Amino acid sequence: MRKDTIFFLSGCLLIALSGCGKDVSSLTVVTGVGIDGIEQDYQITAEAIQLTHSDEESQSILLHAAGQSMTEGLNHTVPMTGRPLHCGHAQVLVIGHGTASYGVESLLTDILGDNSYPVSLLPVVAEHGAAEIMETKPVVGTLGSTELEKLVTRGQATCTNPAEPAVSFFQRVKAPGIEAVLPCVALRHNGETQVREIVGTAVFRDMRLKKILDVEESRALMWMLGRRGGELTVDGTLFRVVGNQRTLTADTGSGTLRLRLDLQTYVPLDNPENWKQRVALALRERCGGVMEQLRQAGCDAVGFGNLVYRRMPGDWAALQEDWAVLFQDYPVTISVEIVSVREGRIETKTAGERMAP
Repeated sequence: MRKDTIFFLSGCLLIALSGCGKDVSSLTVVTGVGIDGIEQDYQITAEAIQLTHSDEESQSILLHAAGQSMTEGLNHTVPMTGRPLHCGHAQVLVIGHGTASYGVESLLTDILGDNSYPVSLLPVVAEHGAAEIMETKPVVGTLGSTELEKLVTRGQATCTNPAEPAVSFFQRVKAPGIEAVLPCVALRHNGETQVREIVGTAVFRDMRLKKILDVEESRALMWMLGRRGGELTVDGTLFRVVGNQRTLTADTGSGTLRLRLDLQTYVPLDNPENWKQRVALALRERCGGVMEQLRQAGCDAVGFGNLVYRRMPGDWAALQEDWAVLFQDYPVTISVEIVSVREGRIETKTAGERMAP
């Protein structure tokens, strides 16, 4: 199965790159990059496929290099292989904890200013070092980058973590009054082996990592951002969030976050209205706990400041330089309303469709 994965990807890449006029007989295609260290002294760990015209001779490799920028570091791998480097199919960028804490602005400026990288490149933060994430063998398939990309996108669907390309992250963190978040990945023991696992969300302020939320806190944050999906357990009963309507209000003195949720449960409820209140209270407490952590870190990941900027630009001009400090004492009211709770399996077909032969 591991060789089959490389054969399939190699075939797809051969077709795609041949169509672009590339000489693929001896090409190194980067599928993912891990970066540790700080600006002017980056340590690069790149996963790549060495392509040939024969799928059976194509293989995945790890390349290690150093450079003042990610691009320079990757270019330093060319003499190791004697092959041209192609980064247009890279899937993930793993940023080491130390690198993220130091700051990622120059790193992202380099990536976004070079058209060698795809706009779909997904950045993630490593709980510790990026190299160990890149060097860990995948559970299924051959390419760790492909496995990690799937973990991130599936996690977004279940509100375990965010997932947005580097360009979207850059635009969000540069917007006034709002901070950006990225998935956080770590290594966990699975018997005698280590596996990659999404363990939460990394919260940034001004392009620097400030806080890592665990999975439960990440789900609450994703719901606070208006996402739907994911599950929560209240008093032993499991609920799935199938609908989420967010209303955000803010002025210079305070802000309000209102969530109106539709839930699904697979067990019958003896008193649905009572359950609505219990779930609403539990979720409001979770969101309040996350908001307190964001305030302590001075990270307005929900976007109250951005709303002030858009609706009260004159007032925002006097606040923007000190917003990270002011946000620590910014009063926020959170309200949660459970609009409906569906019991049992959700039907995906209409009655007429179900009766059709």
